[in-house]
Amino acid sequence: FPYPVFRGLSIDWYPLWNSLRIAAISTFFIFFAGIFATYYIAKLPRLIKGELVVILPLPLDRAPQAGSLLPFSIREEALLLY
Repeated sequence: FPYPVFRGLSIDWYPLWNSLRIAAISTFFIFFAGIFATYYIAKLPRLIKGELVVILPLPLDRAPQAGSLLPFSIREEALLLY
């Protein structure tokens, strides 16, 4: 922590505000991109819509599983080093 509070100095709030600003901008763009994507997906033929319904949510489902496997891969690499 570059600015300790206990010495009477203030905290640098820039990292927090910068993160919130980037999150707000990203949320704004992704919100409207999602609306436009659903509009065009709704106009597609039924077979393609069915495939997209299966493919598009996969990153949401598989990301926690891939993250939970990370400690095992690190552990295996650590075992290989010895």
